Amino acid sequence: MRRVALIAVLLLAGCTDTDWHRLVTIAPEPEPSAGAVARLNYAAYVESAGSRTAEQECARTARDRARDTGNQGFGDDLQRLVYDGAYTDCMTWAARTQVK
Repeated sequence: MRRVALIAVLLLAGCTDTDWHRLVTIAPEPEPSAGAVARLNYAAYVESAGSRTAEQECARTARDRARDTGNQGFGDDLQRLVYDGAYTDCMTWAARTQVK
């Protein structure tokens, strides 16, 4: 036990006060607010959409989701439900996250 304590003291003897403070206090990075994350996501969405409007982008996304459903073997009725739900969700998200 004395050897362990002696080794610890010798290893830490070369540390400055700043080094010791960094060893003892490691604070986590603050989490961004939900609003900031939504604004960043919307900015990336607008940038990736280019000149397309939110309606065009949401229609494209909804078509992709409906096509995925069809590729899995589901019928036209379910594909229409998926399209409608995806379009509605996308437009709701776009309206809530517009940068102000």
